Amino acid sequence: MIDVALMVVVVGIVVLALGVDLAAIGGALVGWLQRPRRWWRASSTDGMCQMIQLLRFRDLKARGVVNSWPQLKRLQRLCGFPLGRMLSPNIRAWTEEEVDAWLASRPIEGPEPRGAAKPMAMWRWPA
Repeated sequence: MIDVALMVVVVGIVVLALGVDLAAIGGALVGWLQRPRRWWRASSTDGMCQMIQLLRFRDLKARGVVNSWPQLKRLQRLCGFPLGRMLSPNIRAWTEEEVDAWLASRPIEGPEPRGAAKPMAMWRWPA
């Protein structure tokens, strides 16, 4: 939260000192606030750090994985979707790796349709 306040102060100083276009600064600020969350993790093999992409609910929704929170809870309960990590009491995130692994584990085709969903054979009137 402090970095957001600092950004607002810096933007205010730039606007006053240079007379910069407020619309351009507003767009940059919105883009900065909506940036993807990235974390760094040390790799055990080579000692190098690799970036971990954390996905929030809106990112899952943008990728077409879920449409709503109830659907997400159902996927977690019934289909083994990862539970994610709690970043704070109200913020949950998933790593891109675990979401991609779950998607790769899903079947490409569904089971044979049953009942009303089953395509009907061509029916002809009796002669």
